[in-house]
Amino acid sequence: MKIVGTFLERLYDAIRREPFRRKIVIAPSYIEGQSWLMRICRELGPVMNVEVQTVQSFVRSQVQFSLYQQGLTLIGEQRSFWIIHHVMEQMASKPDSYIAVDQVKPGIAMHVHQAIMDLRRAGVSAGELRDDHFMSQQKGSYVRKVLSAYERFLNQRSWIDFSGLLSHIPTQLPENVELILPDPMPLSPVSARMLERLSNGRMTRIIAVSSFTDVQSTMPFGKVQFYHATGRLAEVREALRRIIQGRMPLDEVEMIVPDEEYALVISTMCASFGIPCSYADGLPVITSGMGRAAHFLLNWLESGYQVRQLVLMLQQQLITFSDRDQGITNADCIRALEKSGIGWGKERYIKLLGSGHVRFQGDADERPEERERTEQQQRDDDIKKHLTNLLGELFPDEAALSSPKGIWGWLVNILDRFGVCGTEEDAIVLQEMKGIAKELQECPVPDSMPFQQMFLYARDMLQELRVGVQRLPKPGFLYISSLANGGSAGENIRFFSGWMNSRGPGISGKIPCFSMKSADGSMPGFKQPCRDKEIGNAFVMVGLG
Repeated sequence: MKIVGTFLERLYDAIRREPFRRKIVIAPSYIEGQSWLMRICRELGPVMNVEVQTVQSFVRSQVQFSLYQQGLTLIGEQRSFWIIHHVMEQMASKPDSYIAVDQVKPGIAMHVHQAIMDLRRAGVSAGELRDDHFMSQQKGSYVRKVLSAYERFLNQRSWIDFSGLLSHIPTQLPENVELILPDPMPLSPVSARMLERLSNGRMTRIIAVSSFTDVQSTMPFGKVQFYHATGRLAEVREALRRIIQGRMPLDEVEMIVPDEEYALVISTMCASFGIPCSYADGLPVITSGMGRAAHFLLNWLESGYQVRQLVLMLQQQLITFSDRDQGITNADCIRALEKSGIGWGKERYIKLLGSGHVRFQGDADERPEERERTEQQQRDDDIKKHLTNLLGELFPDEAALSSPKGIWGWLVNILDRFGVCGTEEDAIVLQEMKGIAKELQECPVPDSMPFQQMFLYARDMLQELRVGVQRLPKPGFLYISSLANGGSAGENIRFFSGWMNSRGPGISGKIPCFSMKSADGSMPGFKQPCRDKEIGNAFVMVGLG
């Protein structure tokens, strides 16, 4: 059966079929759905009475009032993780547990949490699991008990996760609503049943083209150019050189990178060249001042309060100890800390800053106490006193050093008190960290945990934060995306960066151009790829590091 038109043309026809009926396009992500509508409006014509939703956002919008009436609270991934962690700790206290107490660490806890969430998304309850469903019956028994305890915990707290919403789905949508989604679309069994129950037969599936990462991709790889460069910097520099030399419009170029390290390199290079960029996945939180301050504070705490870490934060203006009323600046505090001889250790801060004087270069050890104080000495004492008063707020108490919840709350308090909020991104990072701290208060986080393990959890939560996220391309900006969300924005020119020869076997199934040869037939075994109209003008450059 021949499929007429491209995916966007078929989607455009489905939206226009009944213009006064409300259409909800269910997309894998907001960025992909919005890019479909943007390209339709740009290439085919305007559309009306249509909105983009993901399965999660659409289902939540349909059940939120019902959950409120029943007194249920919808929880996210973070809270479900700590519930699983709590259950694992309780089970580990038993002598015959499959996972012992010393094995309940971040890596293992994350894998168990992922397994339980996969079972929930598949619609499998603890009562339906049997030990012989697993290759190891001991492991099967453990997973079944964890899942059963997780379900009981949710019921006791009147909490519900996304997979549990299936039983709260209303029978049908209003008469004037129609669902439109691509076919095929990756859906978990629970999500598929949710959409079927909601649609009540009013669901239109549009045959979609293969993703650009699929082996059957229709991307025109006859227009692929390969170039080699040594290292990330050289590779990104060569890509930018080609963009500038070719006078390519920035908003028609997309760079698809394999990891955040390449995104950081692109950010640095483009900033030096004055090239504006937008990032689909954003950048790591350490690219913001507030994120770097949080990173430095954890390092300072983990290093035993080394004064050098504190001085670096002050020098980079990540935190401030200045006091305008007393005329004390950060430079004064830096000078006092550098000359104090503290080194490291909480006790040394209190002892040396609380001593009779701060030793500065040029002071004589045998200086008599009766020596007349100079104006500079008086100011030094004022600075010392100011720093001493800050110690009570700066050092965490014992409760903060015993659990991830405590250390995260300490981070938020210090950044709120001493952090330098110089940009909008800094304010957003601080607000997100406060949201996580509030969420942790509701989670069953252990009150006591080994020091290094606590730091692993805190660093993992910090690394998950992103800054500068721009899900859709911006006019006049170079668009940076990843394999997970790249290739859907409709740019005419795409650069693949970071595909080193050593990675070839691992990505040949992900990037079709690595399993093909040249389109001119100079190499045997190559099949000329078909050229879909909607991406027929795309031009692809692949960098091999």
